Amino acid sequence: MAARSLKAVFPHVYLFHSPMGRTEWTIIIGTLAPLKIDVESLRRKMAAPAVAQDLDIIKVERVEDLLSCILVGDGRLNDFLGSGQT
Repeated sequence: MAARSLKAVFPHVYLFHSPMGRTEWTIIIGTLAPLKIDVESLRRKMAAPAVAQDLDIIKVERVEDLLSCILVGDGRLNDFLGSGQT
């Protein structure tokens, strides 16, 4: 439902998910332009103490940890969401 709501407002929606046991988490990002990942910029931002502290809660220490959690984005989102009708 949350992803569908974002998709109604933002043309580009991405889901990140990691089943990390007791710290299972999902991040949904909605953007006006396609997401472009600059690994070095992301690495610098993730190194900021407040960001690193938040990411430590979900056991994401490296850029690769975060990127490995991309579940679905843009072109495949509608396939993933289905019709929403039961």
